[in-house]
Amino acid sequence: MSPSDAAHREKMEEVGLAMALDRIGAAVGGDEYRVGYANVGRCAYVSTVCELTVVPGVARPGSDEIAEAGWFEPKQLQRCSVNHLAALRLELGYWE
Repeated sequence: MSPSDAAHREKMEEVGLAMALDRIGAAVGGDEYRVGYANVGRCAYVSTVCELTVVPGVARPGSDEIAEAGWFEPKQLQRCSVNHLAALRLELGYWE
């Protein structure tokens, strides 16, 4: 599966919106992306930071993991407590 295919699948699963992949900016991993789960033990993630253009539509969260979806300005996100991946996106200027 290509990064574009994976990004499209994740967008559709998470928020139900189609998108176009504009560019891949970074692939990140390391200690910050290692987590532990009671049922499977420890695992590590490699995340890809990409710039997308969302096809207009209404966000429809596709699982019980997401209560709601919305649009935010970068300045609004900077005031939030965000995970390492979201902080990297802000640092790289992906939400400006």
